[in-house]
This record gives sequence, structure tokens and C-alpha cells, in this order.
Amino acid sequence: MNKKFFSAIVISLMMVTIIIPAAAQNQKFRVRVVAEQANLRVKPDIASEMLFQVPEGTELEAEKKEGEWYLVLYDRSDGTKGRGYVHESLVEVIQPEKPLTGKVTPAAREESKKVEKPAAPREKTVAAAPTRQTPATSRATIQMRDFSLEVTAGGFYVKAAEINQAAQGVVDYYQFYLGENGRRTTRPLHLGLNYGAEVFYRAHRYLLLGLGLEYQQRETTSKLEYASGTDQAYAVLVKKGIKDLPLRLSVVYEPDENFYVKAGIEYHLAKFNYIYSAPLSLDQPAANLATWQGRTSGNSLGWMEAVGYRRSLTSWLKMFVEGSYHYVRIKNFEGTNTYTNTLGVSNQEKGKLYQWDVQVNSGRTFPVLFVRENIPAEPGVLNVRTANLSFSGFTLRLGFRLEF
Repeated sequence: MNKKFFSAIVISLMMVTIIIPAAAQNQKFRVRVVAEQANLRVKPDIASEMLFQVPEGTELEAEKKEGEWYLVLYDRSDGTKGRGYVHESLVEVIQPEKPLTGKVTPAAREESKKVEKPAAPREKTVAAAPTRQTPATSRATIQMRDFSLEVTAGGFYVKAAEINQAAQGVVDYYQFYLGENGRRTTRPLHLGLNYGAEVFYRAHRYLLLGLGLEYQQRETTSKLEYASGTDQAYAVLVKKGIKDLPLRLSVVYEPDENFYVKAGIEYHLAKFNYIYSAPLSLDQPAANLATWQGRTSGNSLGWMEAVGYRRSLTSWLKMFVEGSYHYVRIKNFEGTNTYTNTLGVSNQEKGKLYQWDVQVNSGRTFPVLFVRENIPAEPGVLNVRTANLSFSGFTLRLGFRLEF
């Protein structure tokens, strides 16, 4: 009898030691968001997909803690329960849903009283919030008031086909005029630097409206060098440069936290400058030089489209990379052309930027770009038209996004 009684006691104690820890482990409790907003994620990982954001003061039912993350419950729109993870730095534990069974020390009892007293009134004011709106609605409500600022730097590739053809045409013309033995260095105008800033307002949980500007510039020099019969040398120089300041209104669609697509309308304030320097005659090519210097500006509407990828660095700072295509053609360039030479002749004329082809006796033609007060009509001028310059191209930008 005594052995059976003793065995029953041992078995009972073993069951108690197993059941009590298990019950304690499965005991649910509540946590409150103490940050301005907390991200609820699919997995206990900062890089995991974000389900939605929870505002400060919201209380959530928690099932357990995994490392630095709490597994919490939330109400879906269909009435079912969903689960997500929130980091411990964004919440505080309020109290268990019901008292734990088992032995409670006096110190633990006193600590429980300290926590439970202030928690009770807060539950009354916040508890109904999760049932009144779904997680998706909560996210939209928070992010509709979000503003963000992006600053960027990168590079661009501009087609500039008409500009490059005209620069090539001037070099080709003088090579034909001076002879075929010159050494030429031709640098097309394509690559340049890009800087920008843009402010966004979140109008919907997936859509942002943006207002921004960029600045980009590029200048290159092409050269045709000749060696004369003496130690002197002379050259034909062609410099061309562009500057562009696009002002942009854009719409951004964010299907998730990392990827986005963008489309926008741009108003371009553009400049095109050129310098042509060449010999006046073949008699003294190194001594007598002529220079044409043009400065023009124009403006036009264009459009852009882009795709990008963002990566969170902190709760308010993200880094991103973006590739975009910009389309714009500018037809209304106006400015001045200043002519000077080593003989002391100088004049200036204001007018429009024109494109035309120069025809020589052999029938060859060479495209050029010049500012003229009147439409060119001298002999050898063909296909005169107002300059229509493409500033279209691709841009690759790296930047930081600050959310506030």
C-alpha cells in the first residue's frame, strides 16, 4: 500500500512539473506600442516583409517571445486572426491576460500589482480599436500623412544626336578644307553628372505624389590638330556643352516596402553652348584664327518613367537605387553668337539656334549648329531649320530617403 501511495505521489509531482511550465509558456499576455509607429512583419527579421504599421498606444495580444521579437495577434478584415512579429524595442509588456498558475513569490506579486494598476484604464480606451478597423485600413490612415524627402546623385546618358552630328560636321568640314593629314580627337557628348532632390506626400497606402528637381551637365571638346612647316602647330577646336534643370511632378506606386515604379511630367530649363575655333586661311593658319561662341537657352515639356529598389537602414532612413528614362525635345533655343578673330574683328548677333547643312564644291555636305539673327540663306546653305535638340536619355541614381 505504501509503495503504491508513494508511486502515485511521485507521478503526480512529475505531471505538475510538466504541466505548469507548459501552461506558463503558452500563457498569452499583452503589449503596448511605445514608438511613434511599429512595423508588424511576417517573420522575426528586420528584412522581412512588413504587414502594416501600428500607431503608438495600440495594445496587442501576444502569444510568445522569440529572441528579440514578440508574436502578436491582429484582426483580419474577414474576422479571422492573423499573426505577425514586432520588435521588443517598439513595445512594452503590459500584463498577462489571466494570472499564471503555480507558485508566485512575494516579489513577483508586488511587481504584478505595480504593472496591473495603470494598465487597466488604458485597456478601456484602446481595446476596441483593433476591432473597429482592419490592419490594412490602419496602415493607410497612418501613411496618408507621411512625408518624405529624397536626395540623389548619379550619372546620365543623353543621346544629343543633333549636337554630336553638328560638332562632327564642323571638324569634318575643316579637315576637308585644310587637308586630310590632320590628327583628330573626337569626343561625343553623352555621359554627365546628375544631382537631385524630391519631396513626396503619401496620398494612399500604395501611392505617393512627388515634386522635385534635378540638375545635370556635360561638356566635351573635339580637336583636329595640324603641324605646320615650322615648329608652330594649329588646331580646330569644337567645344559643346549642355545644362539641364528638369522640374518634375510624379506619381509613385509602391506594391511593397522595397520596390516601386514612377512616372512623371517634367518641365526642362535647358542650355546649349558651343565654341568653334578655326584658321581664317591656309596662308597663315597658325597666326590667323577665328572663333564663334554661342550661348543659348530653351525650355520644353517632357515625361519620365523609372523603377527603383529601396532598403531600410533605420525606421526613418532608406537607401535606394533608381533607373529612369527621360524624353524631351527642345525646339525654341535662343541666344547670342559672338564672332572674333585675331585681326581685331568682332561682332555679336542675337537670334535663334538653327541647323543646316553646308555644301562644298564636291557635293559633300556637313551639318552645323549656329545662332543667327535671320534665317541663313547664303550660297551653300541647305536644309535650314530651327534646331530641334534631343535631351532624352537614361539616368542611374543613388540616394537616401528621409521619412517624417
